Amino acid sequence: MLKKIREEKLEISEQRDFLQSEEWRIFQEKAGHKVLAIQTEAAIFSMIEHQLWMMVKYFYLPYGPKVFSEKNSKEVWKKLVELAKKEGISWVRFEPENELILEKIRHFFPNLKIKKAPRDVQPRELFVLDLKKSPEELLLAMKAKTRYNIKLAEKKGVKVKEISLGRGLTKTKKELDHFLRLIQITANRKGITVHPEDYYQKMADSWPAGCLSLFLAEYQGKIIAANLVVFFRKTAIYLHGASDDRHRQVMAPFLLQWRQILRAQERGCEQYDLGGVAIKQKKSGWEGITRFKIGFSPQTESQLFPGTFDLVLKPFNYFCYICLRKIKFFFSR
Repeated sequence: MLKKIREEKLEISEQRDFLQSEEWRIFQEKAGHKVLAIQTEAAIFSMIEHQLWMMVKYFYLPYGPKVFSEKNSKEVWKKLVELAKKEGISWVRFEPENELILEKIRHFFPNLKIKKAPRDVQPRELFVLDLKKSPEELLLAMKAKTRYNIKLAEKKGVKVKEISLGRGLTKTKKELDHFLRLIQITANRKGITVHPEDYYQKMADSWPAGCLSLFLAEYQGKIIAANLVVFFRKTAIYLHGASDDRHRQVMAPFLLQWRQILRAQERGCEQYDLGGVAIKQKKSGWEGITRFKIGFSPQTESQLFPGTFDLVLKPFNYFCYICLRKIKFFFSR
């Protein structure tokens, strides 16, 4: 039987991703989303409710659900869909771990359509470094150009400092101002849209003190690059990065990442998640960031996932949603 959990703290399974963690649930609620925390004997996960218009809404399960035993997978999904229908949900958006799990879900619901979502919410391809090596071994495994840029930044006098963020830390907002300024500069340079400023403040307020860090690169008395990193169990996760248009020749982002890797090792982390890349699946506009990340461990194999899918419960609502997206895209070109 599915059980909604509202007040008590969720247990943490070693299999769960940080996007299914208690802290991420708190953050989503601070960001204004309704989140259903679900627990059964077979699984534990959170579903984020997104309201689109009028009575049209959907559930999103980031990298979920995580099922403890495969033999219970069908029961969990059946109960999940029952709950979704009860809540008036039009579709359930999910991200299976692999193709086999996706096919099993298709088999569970032969009378329902499973569609590829219009876009992937989380990256399909992740680049995760193994930190169970010495710093010297990690450096030697990098591309020569990456090592050179790290040394260049040090030689030029770039300084790196870490600021702990989290609930109860009064200096959080002041320190985040550096990041907020740089993220807007980065967005303008790359022609991308970023989250509103209070998104990052709410993120900082959702994590226990010391679990989220802001790393700042300083050059000639000015902050020229900043990264947000979360420490979750044995993994450090690079969430967001930003840099100034000025002083790009001193290669501050390379030194920032290297110091973050070393800090992750100091904290006992065994992995460093650099986030999304486009190696096995080509994506326009991802060439530069992919090249940057690969440079830290060119021999590392990326992790490829099937992507984001929609289990359609109300076909007409879903059809209208897809049509409206196409119309919006047409007029925004």
